[in-house]
Amino acid sequence: MIEAYFRFNMADKAVDFVEQMLSSTATNSFAINEIPVPTSSTFATVIAGFIQNKDVKSALSWFDNLLKQEKAPINPFQGLDGKAMKPNTVAWHMMFDALANKGMIDDLNRLYKIARASYVEDHILIRGVDHLIVYRANLDNLEKLTKEQALEVLAWLVDSLSSDPLPDMKERWTLMMDLCLEYVKRGEYVTPFNLLSEFIVGGVAELLPMTGTSARFFDCLRSSPSQSARIK
Repeated sequence: MIEAYFRFNMADKAVDFVEQMLSSTATNSFAINEIPVPTSSTFATVIAGFIQNKDVKSALSWFDNLLKQEKAPINPFQGLDGKAMKPNTVAWHMMFDALANKGMIDDLNRLYKIARASYVEDHILIRGVDHLIVYRANLDNLEKLTKEQALEVLAWLVDSLSSDPLPDMKERWTLMMDLCLEYVKRGEYVTPFNLLSEFIVGGVAELLPMTGTSARFFDCLRSSPSQSARIK
């Protein structure tokens, strides 16, 4: 029903129906003649409807209100006896994608930080592609920032990449090269040099078996003084 209302651009009717569900006196085990209680999939459908109707601001408003609610059950079709609940994983994925496409970078980064901090407690599955969406959206937005702002964003992206690395080595390498290029564009050379050095050593160490001499070799590389002194 909710999806159908949005499909015919009747968002107000969809919202009215959700409000009826929130006011329902039924329990999770509602009868066929009762108005069902909402579940996390209900709210994900509302958010999807607003996004499909190109109303990302309304989708974000609903999403932010849901963040203030109780923790959602793991089962997306299980309700809380009529109570609203936090967004499920599907809703998170849709918001990451919609905010990036809309260029709403501040809100994208805000939600990304919340997700990283609460993904275990709130049962949020952050995919490799979600990290990539955030990284690429921020890289595309750098030209709109001052040098100081851009360097701050780059430092945050580098820290995020090290904390939540992409599973695919090729993607990690491509992204690291792009980050380093953005540093060089802004007259920064030591930082990208050190980043690439650490990345190459870490990448080779990850691909090769670390035993005996090879392990000691890479331990020495990691603990050696910064290569930046050699290029000054």
